[in-house]
Amino acid sequence: MTRIITDPVQANNYLRSKNKADAQAEQTLKQTNHNKWQLEREIAMDPEEKKFREKDGILATAIGSELVKHYSGHGWEVECDIRNGIARIFNKYMSNKHGYLLHLKLLNVDTFSADIMRVGGELLETFGVSRGKFDEDEIMNLTRDNQGCVKADLK
Repeated sequence: MTRIITDPVQANNYLRSKNKADAQAEQTLKQTNHNKWQLEREIAMDPEEKKFREKDGILATAIGSELVKHYSGHGWEVECDIRNGIARIFNKYMSNKHGYLLHLKLLNVDTFSADIMRVGGELLETFGVSRGKFDEDEIMNLTRDNQGCVKADLK
């Protein structure tokens, strides 16, 4: 059956709802394809690689928890790569490109909390943010480059 809409308001509403439905269907298809790709990748993954990824996740969670404990609200992101002995720590409110590269061999179980607190504080100070509680006004008033990243003081 063909439907003809002569009222411009109804036509606009129809097109808006159709475009929204099309966009939702496209997003669902993209998510389904991504999930399928991720599942296929995981199935093909070497068991040893899976173990390393699990350990990476555990360590990233531990580092992230310490950062949140000492500097809550600051939008911490942590990536760990135990095989290569590094962790990358970012503050998403400052920059998704520039962060702190932590060499895992420098971490000590006895001083873990203090070490992570120091790293987080240094990263905040590099971007000109005071250590302590998250202050949205302070973050919003920082000078940013054309990509939205806060300009770091790399002295």
